[in-house]
Amino acid sequence: MRHPVTYALAAVALFAFLAGNAAADPKFEGRKKCSSCHKSQA
Repeated sequence: MRHPVTYALAAVALFAFLAGNAAADPKFEGRKKCSSCHKSQA
């Protein structure tokens, strides 16, 4: 790990992004949300 700070910031940003998505859509489970997204793409 040559840049531990960079990895730490990336991990925090990723966690915040996932937590934000989970908090924004409390009604949906990840599986249902993903399936609806993939259906719209296909």
